Amino acid sequence: MTSRPCELTAPGPTRVMAVLNVTADSFSDGGAWLDPGLAVAHGLELARQGAAIVDVGGESTRPGAERVAAAAELERTVPVVAALATAGVAVSVDTTRTAVAKAAVEAGALIVNDVSGGLAEPDILAAVADSPALYVVSHWRGWLAAVEEGGPEAVYGDVTAEVLSELADRIAAAQAAGLPRCRLIADPGLGFAKSAQHNWELLRQADSFTALGLPVLWGASRKRFLAQAYARPTRPVERDAATAALTAYLAACGAWAVRTHTVSEHLAAIAVASELAAPAAGRGQASASRSRPWSETAPAIAVSPVAAAPPAVFPAAAPLAAAGLPVVSDPSAVSGTPAVSGTPAAPGTPAAPGSPAVSGTPAASGSPAVSPPAAEAPSPVIRPEPDFPDRIVLSGLQTWGCHGVFEAEKTTPQLFLIDIRADLEPALSAGGGESVAAGGGDRLGPARPDDLAATVDYGQISRLATELAASRSYDLIETLADRLAAAILALGGLAAVEVTVHKPQAPLPEPFADVAVVVRRRRGRPRRRVVISAGSNLGGRLAWLQFGVAALATTPGVAVTAVSGVYESAPVGVGQRQPDYLNLVLIAESDLPAGVLLDRCLAVESAAGRRRDPSLPGPASRTLDLDLVAVDGERSASGRLCLPHPRAGQRAFVLVPWLEADPDGQLDGRPLAAWLADLPSQPLRRRDDLAVEVALPPSDEAAPAASGERPALFIGPPRSAPSDEAAPAAFGEAGRRA
Repeated sequence: MTSRPCELTAPGPTRVMAVLNVTADSFSDGGAWLDPGLAVAHGLELARQGAAIVDVGGESTRPGAERVAAAAELERTVPVVAALATAGVAVSVDTTRTAVAKAAVEAGALIVNDVSGGLAEPDILAAVADSPALYVVSHWRGWLAAVEEGGPEAVYGDVTAEVLSELADRIAAAQAAGLPRCRLIADPGLGFAKSAQHNWELLRQADSFTALGLPVLWGASRKRFLAQAYARPTRPVERDAATAALTAYLAACGAWAVRTHTVSEHLAAIAVASELAAPAAGRGQASASRSRPWSETAPAIAVSPVAAAPPAVFPAAAPLAAAGLPVVSDPSAVSGTPAVSGTPAAPGTPAAPGSPAVSGTPAASGSPAVSPPAAEAPSPVIRPEPDFPDRIVLSGLQTWGCHGVFEAEKTTPQLFLIDIRADLEPALSAGGGESVAAGGGDRLGPARPDDLAATVDYGQISRLATELAASRSYDLIETLADRLAAAILALGGLAAVEVTVHKPQAPLPEPFADVAVVVRRRRGRPRRRVVISAGSNLGGRLAWLQFGVAALATTPGVAVTAVSGVYESAPVGVGQRQPDYLNLVLIAESDLPAGVLLDRCLAVESAAGRRRDPSLPGPASRTLDLDLVAVDGERSASGRLCLPHPRAGQRAFVLVPWLEADPDGQLDGRPLAAWLADLPSQPLRRRDDLAVEVALPPSDEAAPAASGERPALFIGPPRSAPSDEAAPAAFGEAGRRA
């Protein structure tokens, strides 16, 4: 089974999330698995049958169900989650409570499935953000679910449009709490404040939910509205056939997963849908939107007036056009509202080198989807993903110790087994040697040096663990695991560590296979101020700047706090005539190492079609140029990274927007105004007719907007402003001198 949460949302066929209700009153199987032993056995059987995820819930959310106490929900769920996770099962916890979510994730849950979308207990969003778990954002309108009585929560005009809009609001709230989009899953909430007709309409429009740009989970199993498929009254367990038929349909629509009470028939339905789609896909485009892995049907970038959240997926290993993403042309075509672009341009349509491709099919549900211009395909760059650091794993390390609460355990050594998973710091995961190329020519980025000094010695970890386990006695193996984790992190070079201590000779009267505890500890890093400059002089310059800012703003571990205005300047250090640049500077707070920030900038440039050719003299034209200018408290002069940027103090197009975004900013300990005062005159023009927007965290001083609406992130100039290319070519002085 998977050990990384984000692996669960990797491209692939529709998955089955199996329901495991440890409740007394669930509508379908309440009481069947309330006993923890029976629950664990059933969960293992569901996984054996092929469930990708087992969803453990300790509180029924059926209409009219009474809430259980938090302590009871914890007692029901956490032991089952821990047992299944220890057995290698990918576990989700079905809860609306922050305390239960925290405890379940600590016990090994990889997903928090919150049917309230964070509305029941808003603190749950931040709690999950502080963990590695994925989060299911569900559509929900409160506990009252009296649909049959026509309650106000079940009244809609256009049910699909309203559910999409409200889901987008909850996605934005999750992002504001610190959850990156790569850890979010959307659930339309079938049956929650919805009539049977509402449920069927949402299912008919299942393709529309891919416009959210997230994997989509559908939970229809055995629900009451499925009774319409039968000509007689049915009990929940009699609706499995209708549920399986619906699974085949949802798989054809590109669903990420279906939440079901059984497994085998749903895997068969998914396989049938896949087989039916294969011939059509082979013939051409007849079924281009059907029966594909969920990630192929979801747009990577979706910006709309209702979803103020910025885009989050920016592929580093392939250009946007090659990924089949929707694109729009030059930002001069955009006036205030994002241009409409819903489907990729037809395959085989030629585009001039460096020119953006255009697709003009409207997006579904009236929500425009906007992507940056496409560019000539660069060679893919394959780099370590910061979310998935390199890991050292030691399994079954044997040691003898005297740990336990009984006197005999304190005097007679017994066998303990220790598993250790240690995540390297991102800087070590990123390598740092010379660039290497794969056999096919793909650039693999900096190669890892073949040197023990460039990693953490697992022999040292092993010796430390065995010595610490044998050096003193602990009453609790939890304490031993905690001390081991702290000592291993103290070695340095590690971002996080997970320690599992097994006690196979525990004094239990009942037969058992193992007793174990798991602790996870992460090293905290200070947040530092980061300065990044951005420039573009090819194609839709403003759109590429917007693309770069949005990519950085949605990078996990990066919080953009300020973005300057847009400035125009002539190219610097170039003999031949090139187009003029648009420039800006953004300020961010980040706990990422400088090397990881540099890798992120390079990956975004690559996604924008930036080609780096060392044979070209001077700076070449580029769609997007991102320079890491300064990181507080860090100086570097390596061949790969120089901090502060050695030429920042010579460039008005960096200093002027930097001063605007950060009036108190300093470069190398010297105020920016002093650097500007020493510069010779450099042509620079502030483009007040252009704007790059990004949703920034609200400041304490900022007053709420009168309308109560959030500004939507968009690509293009402000409403009624002249286009980028219509701007005059003349420049003023680099004025705005401090």
